Amino acid sequence: MSELKCFIVGDHDYVAAFDSAGAVQVLAVTEGNDPKDYSSFEVSECDEETLGMVWRSEEPPHAEVGTLRMWLSEASEPCWLNGTE
Repeated sequence: MSELKCFIVGDHDYVAAFDSAGAVQVLAVTEGNDPKDYSSFEVSECDEETLGMVWRSEEPPHAEVGTLRMWLSEASEPCWLNGTE
Protein backbone atom coordinates (compact mmCIF):
# COMPACT_ATOMS: atom_id res chain seq x y z
CA MET A 1 0.00 0.00 0.00
CA SER A 2 1.24 3.50 -0.84
CA GLU A 3 2.08 6.00 1.85
CA LEU A 4 0.67 9.48 2.06
CA LYS A 5 3.19 12.19 1.21
CA CYS A 6 3.10 15.93 1.78
CA PHE A 7 2.83 18.12 -1.32
CA ILE A 8 2.82 21.87 -1.76
CA VAL A 9 0.27 22.96 -4.35
CA GLY A 10 0.82 26.45 -5.73
CA ASP A 11 2.55 28.85 -3.41
CA HIS A 12 0.92 28.11 -0.10
CA ASP A 13 -1.25 25.02 0.31
CA TYR A 14 0.12 21.82 1.85
CA VAL A 15 -1.81 18.60 1.36
CA ALA A 16 -1.45 14.91 2.17
CA ALA A 17 -1.83 12.76 -0.94
CA PHE A 18 -0.39 9.70 -2.64
CA ASP A 19 0.82 11.62 -5.72
CA SER A 20 0.80 15.08 -7.28
CA ALA A 21 -2.46 14.52 -9.18
CA GLY A 22 -4.11 13.47 -5.92
CA ALA A 23 -2.73 16.59 -4.23
CA VAL A 24 -4.45 18.79 -6.82
CA GLN A 25 -7.68 16.82 -6.35
CA VAL A 26 -7.54 17.32 -2.56
CA LEU A 27 -7.11 21.07 -2.92
CA ALA A 28 -9.86 21.32 -5.52
CA VAL A 29 -12.33 19.45 -3.31
CA THR A 30 -11.28 21.45 -0.24
CA GLU A 31 -11.85 24.74 -2.05
CA GLY A 32 -14.92 23.60 -3.99
CA ASN A 33 -13.29 24.03 -7.41
CA ASP A 34 -12.64 21.97 -10.51
CA PRO A 35 -9.18 20.33 -10.56
CA LYS A 36 -8.67 21.91 -14.01
CA ASP A 37 -8.57 25.29 -12.24
CA TYR A 38 -5.19 24.25 -10.83
CA SER A 39 -3.55 23.17 -14.10
CA SER A 40 -1.06 26.05 -13.97
CA PHE A 41 -0.11 25.43 -10.32
CA GLU A 42 3.27 23.93 -9.51
CA VAL A 43 3.01 20.80 -7.37
CA SER A 44 6.00 19.33 -5.59
CA GLU A 45 6.68 16.91 -2.77
CA CYS A 46 7.89 18.63 0.39
CA ASP A 47 11.49 18.11 1.44
CA GLU A 48 12.64 17.08 4.92
CA GLU A 49 13.39 20.66 5.96
CA THR A 50 9.88 21.80 5.07
CA LEU A 51 8.30 18.81 6.83
CA GLY A 52 10.18 19.69 10.02
CA MET A 53 9.47 23.44 9.96
CA VAL A 54 7.61 24.51 13.12
CA TRP A 55 4.36 26.35 12.43
CA ARG A 56 3.22 29.05 14.83
CA SER A 57 -0.15 30.57 15.57
CA GLU A 58 -0.82 33.91 13.90
CA GLU A 59 -2.27 35.14 17.17
CA PRO A 60 -0.01 36.38 19.99
CA PRO A 61 1.82 34.87 21.76
CA HIS A 62 2.48 32.92 18.50
CA ALA A 63 2.54 29.50 20.14
CA GLU A 64 3.93 26.50 18.28
CA VAL A 65 1.09 24.56 16.66
CA GLY A 66 2.93 21.70 14.96
CA THR A 67 4.81 20.59 11.88
CA LEU A 68 3.75 19.24 8.52
CA ARG A 69 5.45 15.97 9.48
CA MET A 70 3.25 15.71 12.59
CA TRP A 71 0.04 16.48 10.68
CA LEU A 72 1.02 14.09 7.88
CA SER A 73 1.60 11.28 10.40
CA GLU A 74 -1.89 11.89 11.81
CA ALA A 75 -3.57 11.79 8.38
CA SER A 76 -5.30 8.52 7.51
CA GLU A 77 -6.48 9.65 4.06
CA PRO A 78 -5.67 12.41 1.57
CA CYS A 79 -6.48 15.81 3.07
CA TRP A 80 -5.51 19.49 3.31
CA LEU A 81 -2.88 19.94 6.05
CA ASN A 82 -2.15 23.68 6.27
CA GLY A 83 -1.43 26.78 4.26
CA THR A 84 -0.30 30.37 4.27
CA GLU A 85 -1.66 33.52 2.70
